[in-house]
Amino acid sequence: MASFNAWASKIKIWLSFFAIYLSIAGLSSFSMFIIEESIQCVQFGTWQAISAQDWPLVKKGAVLMKSINKSLKAVNYSTGWINPLSFLSYYDYMLASDYYVEALNANIFANDPGLFAGEVVSFKFSPDEIENRADGQVVLRNRNIEVMTNITPPDGLPLRVTGRVTRAKGKIVVTEAIIKTE
Repeated sequence: MASFNAWASKIKIWLSFFAIYLSIAGLSSFSMFIIEESIQCVQFGTWQAISAQDWPLVKKGAVLMKSINKSLKAVNYSTGWINPLSFLSYYDYMLASDYYVEALNANIFANDPGLFAGEVVSFKFSPDEIENRADGQVVLRNRNIEVMTNITPPDGLPLRVTGRVTRAKGKIVVTEAIIKTE
């Protein structure tokens, strides 16, 4: 009988620890679930803003989604490991959210690049015109975008430009540009 009571006591202790584990894991997973739902609400809102062609509102959504995803990362990295399956699932969701924001920003930049004034962006660019200035500066132009660099890129290849966006005389000017061929 004493042996049975000893086993029963050990099982009770184990079950207590298991209940505490489930509570903590559930609290962490539920918090991440609510954060995930917030990201989805913003995503749905950006679809409506895109339909309305309201690019400042779309950008506001992209900024909000990035901020909420940062919260998700904080919770997942700090407590998500308690439930490894949840951790892996939310890790992938965070990557997908980062990708969505990146793609959303590409769409915003293509439609209203001036919204990124003061920010560093990376975008696909095909210049229509290349001007080599006497001071060694090279200006790549396409419609209302000018990319300032010191490298003459090869003709006809699409470029990946990373640089700081500014506005000057009704044009979007990208300075501090790093250019790579795609």
